[in-house]
Amino acid sequence: MSLTESLPLSMRYSVTGADAIPTKTTLSRFDATSASYNSGSNNKILIPVAAGDKFIDTSKGYLYMNIASNHTDANGTNKAHLTGNGACVIQKLEIAVAGSSGKVESISDYNVYHLYDELWSSNVNDLTYQAATVAGGGAALESDALGTDLAKAGAVGNSVNVAIKLNCAFLNTYFKKALPAGMNSFQIEITLDSFANAFTEAATVDAPFTFTVSECRYYAPCYQILDEQIMSSYAQQVSSAPIMWVGQSANTIVNAIAAAGGKQSLQINSSYRSLNGLCTLVRTSENLNTQTKNSLNAFNLTNISNYKYRIMSESYPSDDVDISSTNTCRSYIEASKTFAKHGKTHAVCSAVSVTQWLADDDAANASVGHGSMCVDLKKFSDDRLIMQGLDTTAGGPSNLEITFSSAPSASTAVTLALHDRIFVHNPNGVVEAQF
Repeated sequence: MSLTESLPLSMRYSVTGADAIPTKTTLSRFDATSASYNSGSNNKILIPVAAGDKFIDTSKGYLYMNIASNHTDANGTNKAHLTGNGACVIQKLEIAVAGSSGKVESISDYNVYHLYDELWSSNVNDLTYQAATVAGGGAALESDALGTDLAKAGAVGNSVNVAIKLNCAFLNTYFKKALPAGMNSFQIEITLDSFANAFTEAATVDAPFTFTVSECRYYAPCYQILDEQIMSSYAQQVSSAPIMWVGQSANTIVNAIAAAGGKQSLQINSSYRSLNGLCTLVRTSENLNTQTKNSLNAFNLTNISNYKYRIMSESYPSDDVDISSTNTCRSYIEASKTFAKHGKTHAVCSAVSVTQWLADDDAANASVGHGSMCVDLKKFSDDRLIMQGLDTTAGGPSNLEITFSSAPSASTAVTLALHDRIFVHNPNGVVEAQF
């Protein structure tokens, strides 16, 4: 045995692995088509992205924008806060590719999805760090009162800069795939939410407040391969056969919950080749209609005894998941499994505490409820595999069955259908979405 072979890996200093190919890397900036947008009539942000012969590394990309409010407060006692991080102003996120039929991806209630997914992929320290380093950061996810203040004492039109990673399959792919060189240009389309949803206030004020978004742009590294032989081989490959990438997306199904006890069945029919999981979030009418309440990431499991999903006549899980003040373990674990990232069995970390699981907003906004009804439908937890979810393309009824111990408050249920979405880049540069 040689000396090198007998040494532990920590003491071997040989350089292994292939050299990186000659590449020019540039952090590219893609500007929105208008200088500013607002929460009124001009509420759709369009950001065209075209890289030509460069690869776009969207795994390192982020959205940057300035958010300003007309909320004023002369004495500093009534402040308006972002309900969460910068994503709270985004009601819908869509991706359109030139030449493609329709949108290749569209996520409604994007802010609800983004904020809740972030809770399961971050711990409290992560969120505190975000709040300290990125204005509008995630500390607001822990308490209404911790949001970024856009109306400091006496200020008019105070603003904050935010930078967030967009959470969609097209831009946040499995295996961190760069978007291919030569692809047709695409457009990031963002529909802004209302002031009432995006912000909370310490006390109700009658004035109709609004917000504006400016300096909106998308940043991402772009790679230009300098080796002509490699680029020639790549061009030959993409001109003769499609190339693909995949990531997880979310569709939303909205149902009304009646103020009645007993069993209620919510229709959630959906058809996907790979349905990874379902998550239902209950938003009370009080939270939605009261400006002092958290309307985006405060949810309510009050009066729910148990739940289960019925998908194509099968029960998921096989028996009811109990929910009570003394029995949160199964519902909490099911959520952890559902929001596990690709190749993981459970969420790596979570800012959701057991105390918050069954809480709801109280009168003083002292607590925020983060409980949900989830089911994990992934077959495996292998990071080498895609399309591991439940195939529901055969159709058939799908429902969420909820048993209430007593009549709940009038509420709206938002169900997130988490699914794999495959993007196929054809030789003509057009992209198709399959799901």
